[in-house]
Amino acid sequence: MEKELATINTEEIDHSAINELDAASKVSSYVLHVSMNSNRTAKSSAKKSGTFQKMGVSKPVLAGIVKLGFKIPTPIQRATIPTALKGKDVVVMARTGKTSIQWDDCIGSGKTAAFLIPMVEKLKEHHLTGGVRGIVLSPTRELAYQSYRVFNKLSHYTNLRSCILVGGEAIESQFESISKHPDVIFATPGRLMHMLLEVPDFSLSSVQFISFYSELLLL
Repeated sequence: MEKELATINTEEIDHSAINELDAASKVSSYVLHVSMNSNRTAKSSAKKSGTFQKMGVSKPVLAGIVKLGFKIPTPIQRATIPTALKGKDVVVMARTGKTSIQWDDCIGSGKTAAFLIPMVEKLKEHHLTGGVRGIVLSPTRELAYQSYRVFNKLSHYTNLRSCILVGGEAIESQFESISKHPDVIFATPGRLMHMLLEVPDFSLSSVQFISFYSELLLL
């Protein structure tokens, strides 16, 4: 029996941002909204999120965004951050790297910050006994480190802790990183599975947020 897909509320999508993203990337881009709570009907939002402040981002996170180099949201951020902050799943596709719109040199289209800003905003503070609450899975160690560095800048003015678990590095230091109770883990799938098998009290039972690159679906 086929599972019925959740209804997409197209009124909540910032179509102007998506159209701008399409024009900039010259590739098909889309945003899929799936409610995480079927008992609640989201209110339609006709207002355009033109700034990070209008998205409801707190001052510590806003300071981290400025530290990262963003002044205004990129199209992909305007299209996704407000929805993610409402607790909904977001699937996004856009060309990696610089677009025809000139953003800061090292920022590109802003996809990494687009999924990390809501994560930092929702987690807010370090929980010593709460366990791992966020997971970011990457197909390569290079992408894992890229996301890890962006997160550290975004969370600079919070007390959130993070660590990175990738292959090709000393596993002993990664055991130590886990023992420090990170809130968010950046990992490649193989090393994460290794750590789950090797560390008895390490689990993902308290994870609230997970982000992964679509390439992992092909592995």
